[in-house]
Amino acid sequence: MKTLFFAAILFACTQAFTQTIDLQTFLGQDINVVAVTSTGGVLDFGGYDPNNVYVTKKVALGPTEVLAVGKSSWTPRLSLVTIPFKVRPAIDTFPQAVQTGLTNAGISTNIYNYKLTRYFNSGKQSTHQFGVGILIAPTAEELRPDNTNKFVNETSKQLFVSTGLCLTYTYNDLTFAMIPAGFDFATTTDGRNYVYNQQYWWGFGIGITTKLFGLF
Repeated sequence: MKTLFFAAILFACTQAFTQTIDLQTFLGQDINVVAVTSTGGVLDFGGYDPNNVYVTKKVALGPTEVLAVGKSSWTPRLSLVTIPFKVRPAIDTFPQAVQTGLTNAGISTNIYNYKLTRYFNSGKQSTHQFGVGILIAPTAEELRPDNTNKFVNETSKQLFVSTGLCLTYTYNDLTFAMIPAGFDFATTTDGRNYVYNQQYWWGFGIGITTKLFGLF
């Protein structure tokens, strides 16, 4: 009799441990998810409940259900970004100019980040990240007599440092960036006579996250 009693208790505990819940029930428990594994349409979540107690939950997703987990942070995040499309507004006698080409590559440091991870019943997941930060990139600009007020006599490439506000969207590890406000700063005497030195520009960029290189 005792054997049957303990067997029943063990069975009940096992059932309770392995019991799955549906997505709506899980969402109502307001768990801060920190770990996820998947087995055959069932997601195993580990996280902290509203009382800051670590719990694990098994969630069964329906055929078309997707769980999205969003988190925001102020932890710096780095991306390698190049700006192949740069627009310079009209200045003095120069009309608006559009520059294209891969003449720079720098670091975008996001100050604010929002990460959205979507979990599918197939076990796959997708990661979307949105960030606001600062771009710093060395860049090469072509100086000519006409764009330096004839300060230089020959065409040459000069080193500038580009900085600007950077808005990024990252899908998995590929980053797309918009720079709504950027400025180029000369590093040479010739460059300081460039008509666009320290002048406003805006543009678009593309890049990759630094974790592909083993960086944070």
